[in-house]
Amino acid sequence: MSEQALSLIHRFMDAFEGPNSAPLDELLTADFALHDPEAPILRGPRQVRELIIGLRKAFPDLKFEVHDIFAREDRAAVRWTARGTHRGEFMGARATDRAVEIEGTEIPRVEGEKIVEDWVIWDALGVLRQLGVTCST
Repeated sequence: MSEQALSLIHRFMDAFEGPNSAPLDELLTADFALHDPEAPILRGPRQVRELIIGLRKAFPDLKFEVHDIFAREDRAAVRWTARGTHRGEFMGARATDRAVEIEGTEIPRVEGEKIVEDWVIWDALGVLRQLGVTCST
């Protein structure tokens, strides 16, 4: 994978820190697919933008830290931590003003100069526990 493709993936991760921080139409193909076991498949830049807006309402100070990126051919593995304060509804939970830390991994696939699809796994149960909306055992 080229340095340009790795830069593209970093820009995509940065986009989650604000709805206007990166032009998703430049980063994602029109038929982009975001695969998340916690949600239906999101398709295209518009649906990803809506996801980002929702995340920013729930966690206005959301920041991502990328720990590792490993690349091979047209795919990369990205390990990250996101941190933010719960200030709006998230997964049915009303704002708690609690700080959360979310661990995640994703595998984006790049074709040419855009990301075609992304598979993401994140600790949804851990987030709900941090918000106090599920049992801790």
